[in-house]
Amino acid sequence: LAMDDKHAPAYMGLGIALLHLGDYAQAWLALDRAESLAPERQKEIQEVKVWLGTKAQAAMNQAPVHSSR
Repeated sequence: LAMDDKHAPAYMGLGIALLHLGDYAQAWLALDRAESLAPERQKEIQEVKVWLGTKAQAAMNQAPVHSSR
């Protein structure tokens, strides 16, 4: 990205890497950037976003519940 900040596949890769690291918000932003740079790949990027949403929801469901006692 430092050499070419308009390379959509790099943003897709970054988004997937961030997803695996659990940084869902930044992953979503990277995928949004990829989508804006390569609208012809929207379907593929949307599939990754669905996967991202599933992973984020699963992580939220596994988050520890803190008692207010």
